This record gives sequence, C-alpha cells and structure tokens, in this order.
Amino acid sequence: MCPNGVWVIDAKLYADKKVERRDVGGLFRKDLRLYVGRQDQTKLIEGVQKQAEDVRAALGDRYPSAPIRPTLCFLDSPRGLSNKPFDFDGVTVIWPKALTKRILEPGDLDAAQVNQIARLLAQRLPPA
Repeated sequence: MCPNGVWVIDAKLYADKKVERRDVGGLFRKDLRLYVGRQDQTKLIEGVQKQAEDVRAALGDRYPSAPIRPTLCFLDSPRGLSNKPFDFDGVTVIWPKALTKRILEPGDLDAAQVNQIARLLAQRLPPA
C-alpha cells in the first residue's frame, strides 16, 4: 500500500530462467503466453489476477477508485536490454529494482487514505 495504489505482488524465484511474453498463435490468430525458460507459465498471470480480485472485493464500496496493481516479480531471472518490465493482460511483469522504482512513484492517495486502506485490508484479508 502506497500513494500510487495497492500493489498485489506475487514474487517468483526461477533461477536463471528468461521471462518473456510469446505469441504462440498462428498467422491469423494471436495467442500470447508467459514463458519462463521453456515452460508456459501463463497460469501465473491468472493467479495474480485472482489475488487482485480478492483485494478489490475486500475494499468493497469504500475505496472503489483505489488503484489495484497486480504484479509478478521475478527475483532471479536474467535481464538484458530487450527484457524490460512489461504488461501482460493487466499484470505487470517486473524485476525487483524496477518494481522498487514504481512503488516509490507519487500517486493520488494521501497518507490518511493509505493508512485507512491498509487497516481495512489487514482486517478483511488476515494472514493465512
């Protein structure tokens, strides 16, 4: 929770495996998939989307405009100039250093709103 929204971060450790978005569709059909190494891991996108939906439901009608930012953060994947953070079906796919920069960006929520939202989420989404 920060001034630019509620970050729903699912951290993944796939040591030394390249993370990329691939179009596996044919000539006339697009079919985007998330690959980690040689494995189709598109299910990870669906998982963090579900987590973000749970956060939105927990906020209910009290904070309908609070930005929810579903994020997959890959902790130990090789990154090159061509492998920058990207959006996949509303989910940010990113690495720790770039994520830190985005979390620290300014936003529209003031300190009181951040605290109120954090308390509400702590009440409605207790630790497992």
